[in-house]
Amino acid sequence: MNYKDKFEQSDKKSLNSLIATKILDLMDKLRLDANENAQRRWIWELLQNAKDVSFDNQQVETEVFIQDNGVQKSVSFSHNGKPFTVDNITFLIKQVSTKERNANPENEKPKTTGKFGTGFLTTHLLSEKVKVSGVVKEPDLDYRTFILPLDRSGRTPEQIIESVNKSIIVRDTLDSQSPLSNYNPKAFNTSFCYNLEEEGYEVAKVGVEDLHISLPYTLAFLPSIKSVSIKHENTVYELAKIEEESANIQIATIYKKCNLKPKR
Repeated sequence: MNYKDKFEQSDKKSLNSLIATKILDLMDKLRLDANENAQRRWIWELLQNAKDVSFDNQQVETEVFIQDNGVQKSVSFSHNGKPFTVDNITFLIKQVSTKERNANPENEKPKTTGKFGTGFLTTHLLSEKVKVSGVVKEPDLDYRTFILPLDRSGRTPEQIIESVNKSIIVRDTLDSQSPLSNYNPKAFNTSFCYNLEEEGYEVAKVGVEDLHISLPYTLAFLPSIKSVSIKHENTVYELAKIEEESANIQIATIYKKCNLKPKR
């Protein structure tokens, strides 16, 4: 081993330490600031992430599902937005925001509001461990499915580095997976699943209760989201249409559909 090899080892060690320190600091802050406002944020962060990955010609549909089978409680959030990219997965593992800041000539606001950064971290108030299921696609590569574990429960840099490396090991098995030949862009291909302790279960209920209060306004102002299904309540909020009333006024029609039969 020469000095170059030693420096490469040192670079990797310093990067791992930086990632671990950042995650620990953010998680410590999250645990300390776990008030009611923070408990309400998790669902809005997931909805915002879904909005950011809507297809250009297809509004995104979303679904939240709280389960309690008497043994295990869980909550999942799913959507039918675009597949993950390699950067999306890597940044998710290493807690890096994918926020885009490219301004256009008209100085319009960026379309994306930032995925998988500090906002996404608030979802760990549900559980410090999450299972991410999805599809990854790069322009010159096949569609591949993946199930990625994320663990932010560590309390030391060493524990965080170990959990990040475990996620990377899973990520790096993608080439050994069979290509997905029948990708359906309308399917709920992306899902975030959190197994819940009692405290996380209460946080999940707070978030869903807040949906009923604010969701109609959200759909009116975020037309890239077509619908939000609250599956365990058999309830769907759907943006039906937006009409131009005048040059400065739009009217949004939003339906609340209740007591729907479960899809088979």
